[in-house]
Amino acid sequence: MTPFFDLLEARARETGSLLCVGLDPPESLGGAGEARAACFGWIDATAPSACAFKVNSAFFEIYGAEGWEALRRVIQHVPPEIPVILDAKRGDIASTARAYARAGFESLGAGAMTVSPYLGSDSWLPFLENPEKAIFLLCKTSNPGADEFQTLPLASGEPLYLHLARECLSKASGGAVGLVVGATDPDALAQVRTALPKVWILAPGVGAQGGDLERAVAAGLREDGLGILVPISRALASASDPRAEAQRLAEAIHSAGTAAQASPRRDGLAAELVQTGCVALGEFRLRTGETSPIYLDLRRLASHPRTLARAAAAYVPILNSLEFDRLAGLPYAGLPIATAVALRTGVPMIYPRREVKDYGTRASVEGEYHPGERVVL
Repeated sequence: MTPFFDLLEARARETGSLLCVGLDPPESLGGAGEARAACFGWIDATAPSACAFKVNSAFFEIYGAEGWEALRRVIQHVPPEIPVILDAKRGDIASTARAYARAGFESLGAGAMTVSPYLGSDSWLPFLENPEKAIFLLCKTSNPGADEFQTLPLASGEPLYLHLARECLSKASGGAVGLVVGATDPDALAQVRTALPKVWILAPGVGAQGGDLERAVAAGLREDGLGILVPISRALASASDPRAEAQRLAEAIHSAGTAAQASPRRDGLAAELVQTGCVALGEFRLRTGETSPIYLDLRRLASHPRTLARAAAAYVPILNSLEFDRLAGLPYAGLPIATAVALRTGVPMIYPRREVKDYGTRASVEGEYHPGERVVL
């Protein structure tokens, strides 16, 4: 059996679509049989344009045993070349997590599940024991209440959701892990994409929740034009012609991706640098005597911890491509930036002194280092 993300990438490349068709049968249908029949119709109509299907288990569980059987049959009805995500948002530990995994993957036949990681790694690692299956961890969700906890800043200045994303991916050890990041927060999408350039992102929230399709795709797209799934459910369920609407949405997502690849990614950091005065526009005389319409004053970053954390995150993909032993912050603007990068990456830092003291250790370089080490300035 093909591993989930291999199947997903193959489907995306074959169809050119990043549309994830959501199957959320409304309670007004009245029963498990009606929900099953409605989903069968939506699957048959939208399959040609679908990169994946996402089935919400809650709208079947309300019908008890009959609903569970209907859910299983709906997943089976999806053509085998199209991946299926079970949107169940499970999250528990030890044997309970394994039971949830067996229910979703073995009993129902889903290829991936949405899982909450906020109980810790023992609440989601059991879902990775089958190498053919995958999970999408809730990272920055699309609901209005998400900011109550998920955006809380840590001591490093970065938000909780971003720390969680990086920690979870580091613990996955090559496991099949994607992230749920709402299309309602393009800045969060861009931050996650910058920190984790290869991960697949499920980005709900376009449509009824107010997420902007073009901004979400531009923020979450990988460099290869893949890496983001855009789930749409209500717009398709209410359409008079779901087949035509699915084709239109798939084309709109594709066009947004094409436009994003044709222009540089704008992840909000540039705007923050201007807003905080770290980038000033006007007429400035430089040390060389020349005049410039732009002035960079990154010393101001120390007064804006959130922007400093985002600037540090922007360095990480560049540093990941280099081989070195230590960071070196150059006084004075480089000191807070290098410190923030060191806190984010765990790489040790040193810094040269502009004036050597004539007392104490009289060191010209502060911090621990050894001859022959390679340093990034």
